[in-house]
Amino acid sequence: MWISSIKGLINIFYASENVDPRNAYSIQFGDNDKIRLYRFMGETIAESSMNGKHLDDSQFHHVKLVKTKNGVSVSVDGVEYLKHQFDTVEPYYNDAYVGLGLWDGDLEARNFFVTNLHAPAVNKVSLQKVVDSTASLDPSLYTDKTVQAYQSALARAQSLLADEKAEQADLDRAEQDLKAALAALAALAEKPSHQVTPEEGIKDLVEEKPFLEIVMEEIAYQTREQENPELEQGQRRILVAGQKGQKRVFVEVLNGQRTVLGQEVLSLAVDELVEVGSKVVAESAKQPLTRTQPQALNQGKEESYSNAKIAASSRLSSA
Repeated sequence: MWISSIKGLINIFYASENVDPRNAYSIQFGDNDKIRLYRFMGETIAESSMNGKHLDDSQFHHVKLVKTKNGVSVSVDGVEYLKHQFDTVEPYYNDAYVGLGLWDGDLEARNFFVTNLHAPAVNKVSLQKVVDSTASLDPSLYTDKTVQAYQSALARAQSLLADEKAEQADLDRAEQDLKAALAALAALAEKPSHQVTPEEGIKDLVEEKPFLEIVMEEIAYQTREQENPELEQGQRRILVAGQKGQKRVFVEVLNGQRTVLGQEVLSLAVDELVEVGSKVVAESAKQPLTRTQPQALNQGKEESYSNAKIAASSRLSSA
């Protein structure tokens, strides 16, 4: 999960008996450099310092929480700051609800992923992106026959995305079918220029008819940099890899003239976030500079939460 601009207290309820978070195992961040492990509305179990790092600096920070059978660890921006092992845990600890709560403040959060590390890897992200790209599509621009095929493929894809037991082969097949249906819509929308010659009068009279051309274009992403005083000067660390977006542009072509009629954004670009080191190291202590590679974010089922006291009803199981 990526969080920024913390004001007040944020609680990650990582093991709750039900949707009521009271007594849930929780991780808490505030406007200082502390990470607190406690039972919600109870006493502190463990507390650790992030060595001066604050999460209320208007920068996005990557928070990763790993729950084991009887323990938990918390990392921020790739550094593990808290690790705790329980002597005993409640029976629901390994069959629990997870959620996010906010007390007396505000918070910006992105990409809250809940992943069962022991479950077979099933990737729905690619299919979800194709489904999301259809949000602004206008079926009235296309023929009934191709729209019916598209809507059937879209319904199948949405059904599999909602199915927790969906298999990867079915997801991949649904993605291919939906892409094919979308391509058919675009192909049928293209109409070539044609001529109309009158039966009487001047035979050389030719009327040019406009036709619609559909062009797929990429949306460039921006690169944003943020200073890291703990990273050696000259080093760069990619926190979020940039990703190009895509849009569909409708162009009217007539007598060699091209007029843009409109466009549909299929997927937004994801800006690249890069840490730039500013720490000055003595000449004798310098090491060859390296460029660290971005760490892949855990993929799994994405949950969305509002800026309020909430506890999601997703279930998290650990072996």
